[in-house]
Amino acid sequence: MTSINLVSPSGNGHTYSVKFRDPIVIEPNSSVYLNFAKFKRNSNLYFTTDQTIDIVINEVKPSIIPATGETNLATLTINIPSLNPLTGRTGYTAKELEALIYDKIRDLQLGTGVVNQLLLYSPIYNRQSTDVIEVGLYQDVDGLDAPTRRISLDPNNILSSSQGNNNEFGYIKTSNTDANNPYYDSYALSKEHYNFFYSPTLGAFDRDHNIIHFKTNVPVDSQLGNISIGLSSSEVGDVGGIGWTDYATDNDNIFTHGNIANQNTANATAKHNPALFIANQTNCLGGALNDISMRSAILGSYLTMEITGANHPTRPKQLILWRAINYSAAGSRLKLSKPDSVMNRMTEVWSTPLSNVLGTLDATTTKVELAFQTYWGNDFSAKKGGRSEGNDKLNFRIYNQTQSSQLTADQIIYDSYGTLNWLYYSFFNRATTGTIAEQGGQANSQIPFNLIMSAQCINEGFDFIKMDGFDKEGTYDSLTASDTNPISYIVDYKLNMSTEIATYLGQGQSVLMNPNADEAHADRILKHDAEQHEDESYSIFLKNFPISAYKNIQSKSMGSGGNVQDGGYVQPILYDVPTPYSDAKVINVGTGDILVGTFQPAIIKKLTLKNQKMVLNNIDVEIRDIETNEIAKGLTGSVINFTIE
Repeated sequence: MTSINLVSPSGNGHTYSVKFRDPIVIEPNSSVYLNFAKFKRNSNLYFTTDQTIDIVINEVKPSIIPATGETNLATLTINIPSLNPLTGRTGYTAKELEALIYDKIRDLQLGTGVVNQLLLYSPIYNRQSTDVIEVGLYQDVDGLDAPTRRISLDPNNILSSSQGNNNEFGYIKTSNTDANNPYYDSYALSKEHYNFFYSPTLGAFDRDHNIIHFKTNVPVDSQLGNISIGLSSSEVGDVGGIGWTDYATDNDNIFTHGNIANQNTANATAKHNPALFIANQTNCLGGALNDISMRSAILGSYLTMEITGANHPTRPKQLILWRAINYSAAGSRLKLSKPDSVMNRMTEVWSTPLSNVLGTLDATTTKVELAFQTYWGNDFSAKKGGRSEGNDKLNFRIYNQTQSSQLTADQIIYDSYGTLNWLYYSFFNRATTGTIAEQGGQANSQIPFNLIMSAQCINEGFDFIKMDGFDKEGTYDSLTASDTNPISYIVDYKLNMSTEIATYLGQGQSVLMNPNADEAHADRILKHDAEQHEDESYSIFLKNFPISAYKNIQSKSMGSGGNVQDGGYVQPILYDVPTPYSDAKVINVGTGDILVGTFQPAIIKKLTLKNQKMVLNNIDVEIRDIETNEIAKGLTGSVINFTIE
């Protein structure tokens, strides 16, 4: 009987040879068995080769780069080196790996060669839990240095001097075209775009990036004229004449006359700025506009929220919702299926007296305060990769902030879900055709919404209008957003991992994930017990021993029927060690933590060598991963104790 104790060299616990001064004599038909083994590694996770994670963008808005017409889709790759750049050593702790993935994605956003598709997003990084790894993207408008929940007005879209704004970036009318019969005779657009693609969470007012929060500037009983705020589109307004025939030539289109560039064109000569409609009637108003009926005219937009004043001829002191539709005489076309649909009617959606908004509050001193928000229906995420009209509907809801500052379900006074077919996903998925300029205009309309605001009477409007929007032509960190470098919505994406990191995370390819939510709610790859390696196991090879052990490896293909695996063969395995780290100890050696695991068989397993007499001067050891048969290069030390009998 011969007892042998093999200690690996420092830094290499996986592949080594031990030479002996005296030869080891192994008699014929001897047997061998493991007594115990000890394993050390630098950290909890290691890779034998550099690893990669591909961010594969499946769908994006705009679908093309407006300036070039090239696709805006991309596959973005980050590299995870086997040598930890944070420590200079082989191996990672779970949080070191998560931090490196975070840094690599941030480099794509802010480093050399900034990636436009990621500008609205940040990598998920769980700073609270040391035992969890989370990999994914979430929408983070704050990363764009968005204005402090305020809007700024675009001077290029202010069509008269009767516009004003106060220090809170509100909107207050400063003069009237007709003092005797005030109406909506001017407007302003926000420079920022409304973040309609964000998936909001109830109760997260301070961090919800798609809340439009506004407050009237005078109490309810003091407001004489009507005021409105709605969703318009500078992109759709500017695109007329570049390839959308039904849009560009229709005199009744809501946006053919809505900005400085086209207000004097043929389609606008008989129109008013802004576009106005008689309630629930087809065609934009034209001709003489100074009669009393103009007091009840509706501000044209995709969706208008109107607060009427005491002078409204038929409906004073009400909150009314209006939406633009495509109306035919037969009533067969009531929805807007695409941005260039002819929007020829403002129809009422819902209304309520302002007394319901105020509740018990005093109308002589109380101003109306509301919050507006869009969101996708439940079927939107369920239809990833196969969206179809009828399933993916953009909904909206209104919160009453007048009585309470809370943003909860109790404050919702209107919700379109299940009642109104407002805008389907197809509306934002308009195909791009024609010249590069035509395609660019159409692509920009896939992120369409600006805020439009207007008031009828002088000194009336909004104290403030706050929104976490983004300027599509702003400068953010190292990138100036433009038609060449467009800010983009990632509709969904997936992550593809190389072999070893896939093994660790538990999947080689993720499902399609939606990043348009806050960090707590966006889709992600999640690995619990990230610091634990209870499932890691090794095979101990004695390379120059005539041991016959049979095994296969994980990567071999399955045989017929998918339940028979090929590729088993003979290997010189002394012992397959299951989960040596289940009761591991962590030792700090000054340069980082060392994970130490031990194993002692509960039952001696003797292997018959079936050998002739052998004389050895050295023993060659390899320790491999039990599933992949790859050398366990993360092992910095090992001790193998066995007996030859």
